[in-house]
Amino acid sequence: MANIQKTLEAVEVSDDPPQAAAANGASSDNDSSSAPASSAKLSRKLSISEMASASSTRRIVTPKWLSCWLEFPFRIKNNQTGEYVEEATAHAMDYSARGPINQCGGFVGSAMIRLAAVKAMKAGTSTIYGMKPSSVLTVASLIVNISAGVTMPFVGALVDHTDHRKIMGTVSAFIMTVAVAVQIAISEDTWLAVWIFEIIGGYFLIMHQVCTMAYLPDLTHESAEMGHYTARFMMDQYLVQACFTLVIILVSTYWDYVDDGVIASTIATARLSAGIAAGIGFVLFTYAWTFLFRKRPKLRSIPEGSNIFTTGFRQIAITTKHVFRKYRALRWFMIALLFSPEAGAGVVLSISVTFLTFYVRMTVTEIAIVSIIMLFCNVPGALISRFMCRKINPLNSFRCAVMINAMVNALIAGTVSGPEKKNLVYPYAAMAGVAFGWMFPSQRTLTVAIIPKGQETEMMGLVSFFGQILGWLPALIFTIMNENGVDMRWSLSIVGYFLATSCCLTFFCGSYEDAVQLVAHTSDAYLKEYSRNSGVDNFFDEEQIKDGNDDSDGSGTNTPSIEGKEDGIDHIEAKRKEWSLDGPSSSLIPEVIEQMETDTEFQELAKKISKIGVDGMTKEERAERRRALEDIGVPNFMKFVVAKDDEENVQDSHIQNNRLYRSHPTILQLNIGLYCNQACTHCHVESSPLRKEETMSANVAARCLELLQNTPTIDTLDLTGGAPELNEQFRFLVKMARQWAIENERKLIIIDRCNLTVLLEPNQEDLVNFLKENQVKVVASLPCYGEDNVDAQRGRGVFQRSIAALHKLNEAGYGSSSSDLELDLVYNPSGAFLPPSQESLEGDYKRELLDNFGIEFNNLITITNMPIKRFADHLAKQGQMKEYMELLVNNYNPQTLGMGIAGKSSEESSSAKKKFSIFDIECLTDLEKYSVLTDNHCFGCTAGSGSSCQGATA
Repeated sequence: MANIQKTLEAVEVSDDPPQAAAANGASSDNDSSSAPASSAKLSRKLSISEMASASSTRRIVTPKWLSCWLEFPFRIKNNQTGEYVEEATAHAMDYSARGPINQCGGFVGSAMIRLAAVKAMKAGTSTIYGMKPSSVLTVASLIVNISAGVTMPFVGALVDHTDHRKIMGTVSAFIMTVAVAVQIAISEDTWLAVWIFEIIGGYFLIMHQVCTMAYLPDLTHESAEMGHYTARFMMDQYLVQACFTLVIILVSTYWDYVDDGVIASTIATARLSAGIAAGIGFVLFTYAWTFLFRKRPKLRSIPEGSNIFTTGFRQIAITTKHVFRKYRALRWFMIALLFSPEAGAGVVLSISVTFLTFYVRMTVTEIAIVSIIMLFCNVPGALISRFMCRKINPLNSFRCAVMINAMVNALIAGTVSGPEKKNLVYPYAAMAGVAFGWMFPSQRTLTVAIIPKGQETEMMGLVSFFGQILGWLPALIFTIMNENGVDMRWSLSIVGYFLATSCCLTFFCGSYEDAVQLVAHTSDAYLKEYSRNSGVDNFFDEEQIKDGNDDSDGSGTNTPSIEGKEDGIDHIEAKRKEWSLDGPSSSLIPEVIEQMETDTEFQELAKKISKIGVDGMTKEERAERRRALEDIGVPNFMKFVVAKDDEENVQDSHIQNNRLYRSHPTILQLNIGLYCNQACTHCHVESSPLRKEETMSANVAARCLELLQNTPTIDTLDLTGGAPELNEQFRFLVKMARQWAIENERKLIIIDRCNLTVLLEPNQEDLVNFLKENQVKVVASLPCYGEDNVDAQRGRGVFQRSIAALHKLNEAGYGSSSSDLELDLVYNPSGAFLPPSQESLEGDYKRELLDNFGIEFNNLITITNMPIKRFADHLAKQGQMKEYMELLVNNYNPQTLGMGIAGKSSEESSSAKKKFSIFDIECLTDLEKYSVLTDNHCFGCTAGSGSSCQGATA
């Protein structure tokens, strides 16, 4: 953080970008072009679940003795804050209650098909009620899944458009538990009634999953946290389910010796399993839904002209169209779910039990042993899922798990040829257990990561609906093949074909990082919408539930949002008025300084600087960063580049003796000061209102103009900061450069890298006209098109000021396709991942800004976060430095390096620094004889599509 004048007059060799240099020897990372998301510590917002728990009056208080012994084993803490999350514990208990109920279906199902076979045999026929006994379970699955597919849109509408999400979760859990309890009465005379209750319980299990899935995204908006939660939920479920199964095995083994025959033992085992499962379900469901899950406000009102019965179906159609048009990854993921066992885990269970009972001739005890092997292997599978979601992302983790599942299914179908091969089932059960334990947490984490926030119930309902559309098809094919006497091994293999198809379809999803970034802005927007709809402080008052919300018009109905309105133009104008700032605006600086004074990290930094000085702080930062990178094994940049060229037999004329040399400079980028009216948490040059003295002097500005005039290859003057407009040399540089270009008939592009809010600062009222008169291209930082996301990165109130500033620029003609006044916006990721496709994100920005605020602009520039300064500190504190550097290295693209050294962008040359004064050279081409100094952060400019101040480079 050396003084800016010293930086320009005697630039020191450093691993950080310079404050001023020539393009291809001159680029700087600044606030307006790169503003990463704030650190979790500083900007992490409470999740909806945390807000709900904090806001509840808890009229029904949990008895202390009960929470100590019942709740304690299921308690889950947030892995970032270490705080206990009540609704996460509720999910763990709910999952654990469902485990034995799922497993009970295997025992009761085995009993039902045996009793059906006995009934058919006594009747002297091979069928019962028109079907083979071996088809009883798959027909039940068909009925359940088709019924669910038809009615789930209505269920989703109840959850989405009413305040009854918690009630529906409670009621569905109760009916499901009662349906299991009734199965205690299973016998040769009652098996058909039990079969009907099995169908009822299966239907309400799916309904219950829809209700709980609607709660799931509320736990967190961080995929790492969600991976932690879902893996823990599944482990809890598997452990409880395994203990339940172990008890059943021990008891049924005893009955095998003392009871009369297989049928009697099977019936007794089914009754015992139903009784225990119902008891566990009653206790855990009651506790979770009474004490831990919270009420939720309705997400939206029923549209005018619709009713609760038709809204769900209409919304499914609208949402599907919306998803298929806007969210590529979610679209293909839902198509993949058509062929996955996610919705139809009951289908897979029914097919498996039928296969093991009739084809492999296993007893109920042997089937139970297979189950417990699977269950115990589910636990390491869930741990693998948690690890793989972090290591290779949830999408790739899900693919791997699905493919392994398909392979296990193929092995069983291909090698278990009859009862004599039943011993092979046990190792295959272990493999299947790992695969299932891996697959479902990965699928949950992936789903939550790629759906837009604020539409969770709607989206989760859509995801569940897609799973149900063809969830019945494997059971149908199995039943048809079975009824026609096809070898049951080939009927079983159908599941494997479905899984393989599902895996293949996920490869159309594209990049996971792109998918997550596409919905990143909706997270904070949802928090704001939730607070508004719920009233936060009073909605959760158990004694007086507020039916409307803060945005009601007094009639009890919500004010409709702009989305979905018919007359778009009127609402765009309304939005423009809403976001406009009437009258002269006050300076943002006092508020920013106040925020800095209350920010612990800024205060710690200030104390450190006062103790060791700016220069000492810079050297310490540099040394710490270098040690950190060396510790995690990041390769030397130039050695890595040369090795890559050698591997591909590429000869690059700009690389000599392991050094990188520049071409003719075409861009002169000047950082004219670190003074800024903002203090963005991740500003790469750490600008702020406190850095008033670190600005360019008049003689340095004049010398820069001389170098511009002396270098005929320069066609762009790029002014950056800080907020360059607040430096008194800014207008001097612009006016003199434009005047010189006109007089000498030179084509010169002048760029102002603007943070937008500076246009509203006092004494800058004429700035837009000044830029227009001098034909200055504006490149403005807008890291998102959502208010909360931008304010979290850049400070309170910045988004509203930015929108008002963009309106001023549009009114002056900037951004219009019919004008020569160019307005570009800059985006950078909100976390430790690469930017999505510049082209696709530009379309989203244009649509959202135009539809919601009536704003036009020309191009969107995407920039990768550089692992330096505050962003490097953020990565280190989050333990993500190694992961991020590996991401950059693994995504190295040699084409991006080639563009930089060819003089078309200014990325790698931003590290060029030699210890000489700019007064010691006469022309910027004099720099060509000096090599470009590189370091590990250069991988940030060469990863993926590349990154420069002009955006993607390849």
